[in-house]
Amino acid sequence: MKKIWSIFLSILLGAFVVGIGTGYFLYLANKDRQALAMQTELAKQEAQKAYELSQQAIQEANQKVTQASSEVTKAQNALKALEFERDLLNKAKPINKPNTQLTKNWPTVVSASLGISMQYPPLGEVIKNDEFILALIDSRDSDKNLDQSWFTYQPYSSNLEQNFKNRMSSSTPVSYFINGKLLAGEKGVLHGSNEDNMTYGTLLNIYSYGTTTHILWIQNPPEQKKSWRSLPTISVEDILGTIDFQ
Repeated sequence: MKKIWSIFLSILLGAFVVGIGTGYFLYLANKDRQALAMQTELAKQEAQKAYELSQQAIQEANQKVTQASSEVTKAQNALKALEFERDLLNKAKPINKPNTQLTKNWPTVVSASLGISMQYPPLGEVIKNDEFILALIDSRDSDKNLDQSWFTYQPYSSNLEQNFKNRMSSSTPVSYFINGKLLAGEKGVLHGSNEDNMTYGTLLNIYSYGTTTHILWIQNPPEQKKSWRSLPTISVEDILGTIDFQ
């Protein structure tokens, strides 16, 4: 009987030892599994972070390429504009001050906001002078409004340029060099003109370092009074020659 109990106790002791050993190894295995899982998660996080950083680097590189391309395009356009202005300047007609005998009784108007001053015939009248426009009409016109202006000077806009172009039925290119400024555009016959009453319009863009800054429109200036017949006829170039730019 004692022998049987001895065997039984040995079996129980062995089972207990095996159980303890198995549990310990299970504990180590579980610990290793958790460590591997944590390492795997860290690896995933690092991989995601590396991917995000690579995507950010790609985006930054693309932005720099786009910006560089834009700057190159701007530089090319600026160079073309300067070359175009240089070509116009080579063809431009220099305009000098008119004879003082012609302009000695002419009033002067100054527009500080537009950076221009000029003289105009006594029959001219300033109808508006502000930061947006300098405009003159014939003082004899009964309907005194901007639409009747024979001279206007305004900041440039493509719509404004097109509106003036639409007034002409035909035109030819012109360019002038006046007091250090290049003015270029076109001159043409206005709609509604006839051989007995031919009216011309001249549209000029004012250039500065390849950029169009202002636009000038001028028609036939008011004629001299009959009592001034000894004076020559006033031309568009006479008016342009009185202009000073700031």
